[in-house]
Amino acid sequence: MGARVIARTGVHDIPLYKSNKVWKLGSGDVFSSTFAALWAVQGMGAEDAAELASRSVAWYCENRSLPPPDPRTLRMLSMEPLVPATGKIYLAGPFFDLGQRWVVEEARRALLQAGVEVFSPIHEIGPGKAEEVATADLKGLEGCQAVFAILNGMDPGTIFEVGYAKKLGIPVVALAENEREEDLKMMAGSGMTITDDFVTAIYRTIWSLGR
Repeated sequence: MGARVIARTGVHDIPLYKSNKVWKLGSGDVFSSTFAALWAVQGMGAEDAAELASRSVAWYCENRSLPPPDPRTLRMLSMEPLVPATGKIYLAGPFFDLGQRWVVEEARRALLQAGVEVFSPIHEIGPGKAEEVATADLKGLEGCQAVFAILNGMDPGTIFEVGYAKKLGIPVVALAENEREEDLKMMAGSGMTITDDFVTAIYRTIWSLGR
């Protein structure tokens, strides 16, 4: 959602800038320290300092190094602001044992905390007869604008949902931590985003809502 600066000059919303890599460790510190240095030490206006701090975070996530560039260089860099995502995400994944259920719960919590709606079959529909559950799940999927798929273990139900979403033209971002490249060939070849990093998968799913 970016940042909000409240100053004598008014209320200013500062955008979040897109980076090709996600790197959460230290990103908040980069924003805070850059803002403090430019505003409190160098006397820059709060709005400008926060805007450059946001650019510094994007640069840091992209390069994973410090210090960030100087203000003049940051202003010259071509950066794309991220538009807050709207829509609903379908959470596809197995939930038949404790480990699987934990990953589903963590994914749902992370997506909800990011401010998006989530349709999770185990939470929205629950267990039941095959013909009842399948119909309700697919109806829920049809009402979503993106899919977060947990491919760990290559659960048949999840694979079916991923293919169904692809046929409907719904973007799919898949988390596959230990799967063989050969097993993912059809999904990778059809243009789905596949990653073995949980945080990256969460953010890329949210970004896909804005496409």
